[in-house]
Amino acid sequence: MGWGIALYLLLIADVDRRTLRIPNLLLLPLAVVAVSAAAQTPLAGVAALTAAAPYLLGFLRRACGGGDVKLATCCGALLGSPVAALVAVLLAAVIGLTDCVLAGTERRPHGPALVVATLAVLLLARR
Repeated sequence: MGWGIALYLLLIADVDRRTLRIPNLLLLPLAVVAVSAAAQTPLAGVAALTAAAPYLLGFLRRACGGGDVKLATCCGALLGSPVAALVAVLLAAVIGLTDCVLAGTERRPHGPALVVATLAVLLLARR
């Protein structure tokens, strides 16, 4: 993944942080990249489903929004590995819980934690 995609992920995280929403229009270019990755490497499609599954369950329980599910799907595809996607989702959960504790609230946007976790897993995978 290039710097451009990393910066775009950070833009999405910032929008979610400020507005508590991830607009579909903002996710569309990332979805195109994710679909391309899955088309080139089928394992990226499995990774997308791996990352999306916990967020879909959270969405069904009203613990997160639909934008979070779509972002998780894209992040999983970008990671390209189901194991990496699962690690990123678990790390995002830890970051999100820590953020809630530090902020003293139960509701915080999920996008920033997921983006930070995805970028961290990508950086660690390169080592």
